[in-house]
Amino acid sequence: MASGRAHLGVTALQAPLGDLKTTLLTQVGQVAVVPKNHALALKTSLTLADLSNEKLILPSAGQLHRTMVEQALTMAKVPWTLAAEADGWQLMLAFTALKLGITIVNACCHVPPTLRAIPIEGLPVIDYYIIERDQRWGNPSVGHLKNILIKHRHHWKES
Repeated sequence: MASGRAHLGVTALQAPLGDLKTTLLTQVGQVAVVPKNHALALKTSLTLADLSNEKLILPSAGQLHRTMVEQALTMAKVPWTLAAEADGWQLMLAFTALKLGITIVNACCHVPPTLRAIPIEGLPVIDYYIIERDQRWGNPSVGHLKNILIKHRHHWKES
């Protein structure tokens, strides 16, 4: 954004950026994704303790999502095993579909019908922001796109 190659973007942020205009788009919780025949699939919500001794599919070490999950499980004293590392929601979900383990992804991810997403209590909500350059660089299409994003900000909850 700051380089001038884009006028508008959407990203997860822990706090608004000081040098770019930000607008909160949506807040997304975390879900555990399991095969429909997994023992946890019958639950309507999970605690971190429910993940005890599970094999997890997580992003590579050092990735923000991996760090967040590891810290939460460690603080809750929940033992777990790394089943596989996968970068990208779709690959993580594909490994879960292959029954290599369960994964934790943002609730806005499209989960295949062979899997079940279950909300997890005890993990942070992720704030997604629209970020934009100063309006003086303006292009009418940028404002139009921003309005469409805001209008459909909760569409992922309905899908």
